Amino acid sequence: MRIVYMGTPEIARVCLERIYQDGHDIAAVYTKIDTPKNRGMKLTASPVKEFALAHEIPVIQPQTFKDETVVEELRAQNAIAQCEESESHFKYGFSAGLIVQQEAHEQLQNKK
Repeated sequence: MRIVYMGTPEIARVCLERIYQDGHDIAAVYTKIDTPKNRGMKLTASPVKEFALAHEIPVIQPQTFKDETVVEELRAQNAIAQCEESESHFKYGFSAGLIVQQEAHEQLQNKK
């Protein structure tokens, strides 16, 4: 199964790891942008991003889903997932830390 995954926190990483271990093809991961943490305010990647990078999964970190280019990129991921000849495709969101706008939500549900 080909998957486009959305998530940010540790629990989302655990779910992503299980999906990966089960042998599913993860087309891309959407996660919250890196945020400053601790006293040094050093930019820190989300647990989902760290896992994805360690396993060479493409990472997409949109500022917002209000941007049409982000929605177009999601459409492109949808097209990639649908191109699999005999495999089904799936988009999965788990606490991505972003508000998904209606148009992006429709892409997740394959309505467009």
